[in-house]
Amino acid sequence: MIRFLFFSLLFCWVPFVSCEILALDGYDVVTYFTEPEPERGLERYSVELEGRTWVFVSEENLEKFKDDPSKYKPQYDGWCALAMSDGRLSEGVPRYYSVEDGKLYIFCSEATLKQWELNPREHRLRADKFWEEMTNHL
Repeated sequence: MIRFLFFSLLFCWVPFVSCEILALDGYDVVTYFTEPEPERGLERYSVELEGRTWVFVSEENLEKFKDDPSKYKPQYDGWCALAMSDGRLSEGVPRYYSVEDGKLYIFCSEATLKQWELNPREHRLRADKFWEEMTNHL
């Protein structure tokens, strides 16, 4: 992880190289909560937050997000929730997701999503614990 951060920062210092990260691969995070399926956002409705660019399908969704980002941002910063419950990091894939109790969880595959669904409460407790330990050491 430290090595990744070092090389990411080093790479960002190279002239003419953009280090902009598109959150959720360009999906509008608000649509995970309001539509049957998430929708891709448009560049003209975007905001940068914590080093990521978030894009939205409309000005209305952009404003909803700006009013309360924590309501919409995925848990564990978008890392795979099941991997997090196993005490490891794995990149989440935005098309594999679950919205539970008003929170968005991203997974790295359909298989990990299905495994999570077998016991979401237990996985969530373990993932929350690992996430808290990890973020307290940053």
